[in-house]
Amino acid sequence: MLLKETMKLAANKGYKGIVIFGEPDYYPRIGFKTCDNFNITTATGNNFDAFMGIGLAEDSMKHIKGKFHESKVFENLPKQEVEEYNMKFPHLKKLRFPGQWDYNGINQKTNKKTGDGS
Repeated sequence: MLLKETMKLAANKGYKGIVIFGEPDYYPRIGFKTCDNFNITTATGNNFDAFMGIGLAEDSMKHIKGKFHESKVFENLPKQEVEEYNMKFPHLKKLRFPGQWDYNGINQKTNKKTGDGS
């Protein structure tokens, strides 16, 4: 599995853990826990089911606490540039599958509806 191999590579590089925004019905099966278990919040001090982390060794995140700050690149992606970039690839129909996390209308940092679908 790609994720488990990536986790091994990260551990071998000395990383203590991984923090993600992900599907709350999937990642706990691999061992991820909500970040409140690690005393980690979003940059705005929030925690929610889709904000998860995992230690890469026993107790490796025991003494870690603080706020997770996403790279600025994720905050400043102009929608038009993203669409132009996507147009460089062959067209594929966008599909939705059962269990797939619905990002539409959910602010990933607060896990609340934005009301405008962004």
